[in-house]
Amino acid sequence: MCSKVAREWITAVNPPRVVRRSGRSGMPSWIALLRGVNVGGRRKLPMADLRTTLTGLGLSDVATYIQSGNVVFRASGTPEQLAEKISAAIAEEFGFDTDVLVIPEQKMADALDANPFPEADDDPSKLYLYFPFGEIGDYDDEAMMALATQGEAFATVGNVFYFHAPNGVGRSVLGGKLPRFIAVPLSARNLRSCRKILELSRKGAT
Repeated sequence: MCSKVAREWITAVNPPRVVRRSGRSGMPSWIALLRGVNVGGRRKLPMADLRTTLTGLGLSDVATYIQSGNVVFRASGTPEQLAEKISAAIAEEFGFDTDVLVIPEQKMADALDANPFPEADDDPSKLYLYFPFGEIGDYDDEAMMALATQGEAFATVGNVFYFHAPNGVGRSVLGGKLPRFIAVPLSARNLRSCRKILELSRKGAT
């Protein structure tokens, strides 16, 4: 049997973990990543209107981050069911189709924890996380490296593709040709946005 002193020492060295639970609604926390909205004046999707539409679907604690289509919410259902529901509502209310990827809040947290490029912390806008609509699978990394400029690097961890482009993804030849190498569609967000999205999601769970 541990003495009181021993118990206090164990607690100090190994503090109890905080158990995260679902939000006030008692439902799981989700993140929806929309592809190709509000880009170049096309497929306009006002975030305030989107929040109203999704709340009308019965989703709880709906919030959005910037204009690129990042939604956090609470709801029951599978990722596939929720993505289909959101996509159908956007088509009906706004008149265009868009791919919607729904992931658990924990998936985003795990992706951030697994970041293989900690040097990107100095400029989180230069590291992109690509979340796939399916399994990433194999790709020709040698051919990809042939297109990479100095300092660019990539890796796949936990079915998330990470691309670090210190000179900017917009200027990267490889960044523009990633769809040629990865067979499934991808929804990309930079490291700064991923952190903000997770923060927003967790804030709704308090």
